Amino acid sequence: MLLLGSCASPSSDWHLAPFATHMNAFDGGTTTEFAGGAALIKNPGPGGGKKIRALRPLISETWNEDGTRDLDWLPPLGRTSWREDELVSYFFPIYTARSTPSSDRRRFMMLVLPGFLYTEEADGSDHVAWFPLYGDIRDFLTFDRIHFIAFPLYMRTERENNDTDHVLFPFLSWTRPKMGLDGNPIGDMEGWRVWPLYGQIKREDSYDKRFALWPIVSLQTNHLERPEENHEHIRSVFPLFTQTSVGTYEGFTFLWPFFGYATDPRADFFQLDAPWPLVRIQRGGRNTAGTERTRFWPFYSYLNADLKESTSVLWPIATWSHEDYVGHDRDSLSILPFWRSWNEYIDRGPREGEVTNSWKKMWPLWSQETIGPKTITTLTPLSPIMKSDLVDFHWGWIWQLYKGVEDGPNRTERGWMGLWWREKNAVEDRKSLSGLWSKRIVRHDEVDFTETSLLFGLIRWRSSDDEVSKSGLMMPAFPGPGWPTMKLPDEGVRSSPDEHEHIDTLNDTLINNEQTAQEDEDDTLPWVY
Repeated sequence: MLLLGSCASPSSDWHLAPFATHMNAFDGGTTTEFAGGAALIKNPGPGGGKKIRALRPLISETWNEDGTRDLDWLPPLGRTSWREDELVSYFFPIYTARSTPSSDRRRFMMLVLPGFLYTEEADGSDHVAWFPLYGDIRDFLTFDRIHFIAFPLYMRTERENNDTDHVLFPFLSWTRPKMGLDGNPIGDMEGWRVWPLYGQIKREDSYDKRFALWPIVSLQTNHLERPEENHEHIRSVFPLFTQTSVGTYEGFTFLWPFFGYATDPRADFFQLDAPWPLVRIQRGGRNTAGTERTRFWPFYSYLNADLKESTSVLWPIATWSHEDYVGHDRDSLSILPFWRSWNEYIDRGPREGEVTNSWKKMWPLWSQETIGPKTITTLTPLSPIMKSDLVDFHWGWIWQLYKGVEDGPNRTERGWMGLWWREKNAVEDRKSLSGLWSKRIVRHDEVDFTETSLLFGLIRWRSSDDEVSKSGLMMPAFPGPGWPTMKLPDEGVRSSPDEHEHIDTLNDTLINNEQTAQEDEDDTLPWVY
């Protein structure tokens, strides 16, 4: 009985990282870890949040507050997502599937490599393709329907009331419009080809394209819906010469795609490639402020268009840019491989200049992200990619020396393998070093109490500046520290904003502080002896 009385409650804090850890969170939720964070069980508090089960980096499942659910396996290769009326699943590059039961077009689709496709349409019909033997599928790629037998021997494609038959694809094809019940065409395309000798395709009020000895000779007339003077004409003898003209615009390409020249006097436009992509000079254009581009790749590049201004030196080593969006601006800076950052700030109104979101990373030492009032700081973020919450969650726990999340008065800190842990809200602050030391500072009845635990919870005591309050030794709570569920502020816990969102209001859901009998006793502070 004495031994049992010296053990911590299963619902209390026990900190034996990297072997096993169970910590009560600032919002009344819990986090349980095994094997340094490889196995994770996270439950939200009364105010809501995400519920997570994970065996990292292999698999994880997340239940979101809005009722959606995500299952990731071998991330980032595989994921299944449940939404209100949709299920999407994929495992790259093996398969992808999508289910939309209430859709008025397609209810289910599954594509499995190297060439199996199955779909169920809203009318109850099934369509199957097993490439290259046989296929009859709808709404795939850009086509309304594709039917093939022993591809490339025969294939028929349908798109916008036009049919194309292919024999020995891509050598022979014939395109014609579908016919209505009255015998008149309802499509608008006609064409044929004997590839690569000759081919032509014409779409009414859209384009007229022809080729001979593909890809050497091609003639195109586009935008037939416009007045004749604004049709686009393209004449090409590949790769020696290409001419493009539309209205007052005229462009020439020599030895495509390396050398080019284009002008448009009406738009005050000029462009020179000499050779592309190494050198490009561009000025003017039809957009509001014109476009200015100067590129001597990789030494120097500058672009100034309507919504973006960017510069690079010794690309991709140094790049910086300014982007203008509706209501906010974004400044970015990258000096590879060590520094990447961006800041988003309000560009108008009484809050002009206020930073709403930012991200900074000094690889491989430090990174910091700010989302409204929430700040996330990480030491040794070894992942070299720009930013990926999916990769950081499943793999970051292995190499991150420290990760801290601060959201107003709330704070969570975790050291490598969970050896250090801190949870803080407006009324309580907990710090713990696995097995060796832990401290809890809590305000109770307008009095601040400090409780300390040493050596796996075998030595615990409480102290207070209030002479009336009880101080002294506490019952052991092996394996320690044995702190109960965190005390929550009466006004609730401030919500954490989603990315690209700035939330200034308090959560209007009051936190229910009812606890079990054991926790009630702990919340009123255990008796000393």
